[in-house]
Amino acid sequence: MKQGTRYGWGALAGVAGGVASVFVLGFFFGIARGIIQNPAYQSPKLIAVWTSLHPLPRAVTQPWLIFLGFVLLGALHGLVFAQIAPSLPGRGWRKGLSFAVVLWVLMPLFFEFYTPWNMFHESEPLVLLELLLWVPGMLAEGLTIAAIYSDSPA
Repeated sequence: MKQGTRYGWGALAGVAGGVASVFVLGFFFGIARGIIQNPAYQSPKLIAVWTSLHPLPRAVTQPWLIFLGFVLLGALHGLVFAQIAPSLPGRGWRKGLSFAVVLWVLMPLFFEFYTPWNMFHESEPLVLLELLLWVPGMLAEGLTIAAIYSDSPA
């Protein structure tokens, strides 16, 4: 496959992967909202950031920006996938599974450690729950990217 074509398909696959991850993450985090936002378990500092400390997060005031951000991140992830796909083990969905692991290790694992746990003093059980909730989103993104990329022409 020509390099330009490879990266074009990677970016396109990444956009689809970003959209898939937004919806899957929204679903799973939505299911767990009652636990994650429960003041009996959640850090008062984190609750204040999401509800009363102004300016409120853009995810609250302008959720479309977060959606757009995930789509743009997905496009970048698709470009990374296009670059490293030959090095990932397996074929087809197995490459997507491997890439999902890479995404999970590089994104949510760092984010949950540095922001909720470190900055907001979220409890370890909630951080672990959230790390589990990220798994289906990263799987959706990685598998979507691999499926579209592997079906690309050339």
